[in-house]
Amino acid sequence: MSRVISGIGIIGGSMTEALTKSEEEQTDEIVTTTPMGNDANQDRPIRSLTAHEIDELGDRFAVIVKDRIGLMPALFNPKTPPFKNNLDLYVSYYLESYYCLALGQNHAGIVALGQLLEFTLRRILFVHTGRDNWGSGFQALIMRARGMKRNRGNEWVKKYDRVVAEAMCKELENLKTHIRNPYTHGDYKGVFHGDGRIPVYGVRQGSDRATTISRYEQAQDLYRAGVLKPVEFDVTLDPAVASQVKQDLDAIRGPRLALRVYADFWILLEDYLRPEDYARYREEFGTPYDAIPMTDLLGDPAVEPDAE
Repeated sequence: MSRVISGIGIIGGSMTEALTKSEEEQTDEIVTTTPMGNDANQDRPIRSLTAHEIDELGDRFAVIVKDRIGLMPALFNPKTPPFKNNLDLYVSYYLESYYCLALGQNHAGIVALGQLLEFTLRRILFVHTGRDNWGSGFQALIMRARGMKRNRGNEWVKKYDRVVAEAMCKELENLKTHIRNPYTHGDYKGVFHGDGRIPVYGVRQGSDRATTISRYEQAQDLYRAGVLKPVEFDVTLDPAVASQVKQDLDAIRGPRLALRVYADFWILLEDYLRPEDYARYREEFGTPYDAIPMTDLLGDPAVEPDAE
């Protein structure tokens, strides 16, 4: 891990490698990865990806997927029973979160994991109660799954039959508090679970490039020799540092969290969104399609005309 923020260097191999690249190499990288066309386009605030960039992006993702796929849980088969009536949840939320994590888009994947559980719980309540609950947040959905409702004093009281088992409600509450909310709202203290401390080594940058590189190399040598001792720095004190360190955390956390969330997803479908649950919903509440008049435009070929 290596970062440079406000003149503070956090020692790491990749930082030294970046600093020791020649200016020609770095210029080539800028030109090949962000081609902007002619000079007249340089100041435009928006642009389209070039064909070259698209090819590079595809190549980069291909490498990432090969590296990451071994860390990911096995992919659910959409033809298996839990997904018979829940294919939209599979495609819209489960598969999207899976693809994000497999492609190394870890923040997006982790946010999608939280939404997968929230939207699945919302569906469960809809099927079991006939109410869509669209105005309710995740915590309110969990409390409704417990059969609770706020009274006039804004306290949660027992009002309905429980829909989801308490063990699962506690699991959803835990993931909401420690994963879903911090990632959705940009709460770095929550993302790092209250402990954003990392070991750092302060190295002043030089007045020129060569001096800065030399100082980093000296610091590396002193670190390896055990002379340079680290100090703890709380990355949540600086959002710019926290956002960078978070990338390394998310790369580890994402696949591990997916294993846990996907297991919860499967259990929720198997226990609360079975074919019989949907059948009971249709019988009790009907469907929004019942009011649509059915028109037979071409006739029914299965029905024989009356014989004369």
